[in-house]
Amino acid sequence: MCNILEYKLGCEARSGAQASRSHQELRPGAATMSGKFEMTNMDMKLGTTLKIKGKIVSDADGFVINLGQGSEKLNLHFNPRFHDSAIICNSRDGNWGQEQREGHMCFSPGSEVKITVTFGNDGFEVKLPDGHQFTFPNRLGHSHLSYLSVQGGLNVSSFKID
Repeated sequence: MCNILEYKLGCEARSGAQASRSHQELRPGAATMSGKFEMTNMDMKLGTTLKIKGKIVSDADGFVINLGQGSEKLNLHFNPRFHDSAIICNSRDGNWGQEQREGHMCFSPGSEVKITVTFGNDGFEVKLPDGHQFTFPNRLGHSHLSYLSVQGGLNVSSFKID
C-alpha cells in the first residue's frame, strides 16, 4: 500500500486509504513531482475544489491538467499553450470534443502558480493565478471524478481536494 509521498516518488496509489479520502494533500517540503503525475483512485465529488500549486519549468511549451474517470474519459482537459498564448480546454469520451479557447494567458515559463478548479453542477469553475476565472461545462455529466493527471512543464509542489 502506498501513501501520497510514496506516490510522488513513483509508487502507484491505487487503493491506499490516504489517496481515497475526500481531503487529499501532497506537501513533502520543497519536493516536487516532475514529468507525469497520475492518480487513478481520486475522490472528487460535485461541490469539491482542487487546488494545485507548482512551478512551470523554464523551457516549457505548456502543461496539461486532466480530470475525469480515466485517460479516455476526461471531463476537463486544461492545457495552457505558451506558443499559442491561449488556454485550451476540452473533454474526451473516447474522442475529443470541441475545444474551448481562453485568450487570457497569465502563465509563463519559470513562474510559480496556483490553479483552483471547483467541480460544480454547471461545470468546472477555473481560477487562474492572477484571479481571472472562467467556466468549462461538464459535458460528460459525471458527478464523481476518480482520475487526475498532470503532464508537461508543470512541477507540482502540492495539491489538495476539499
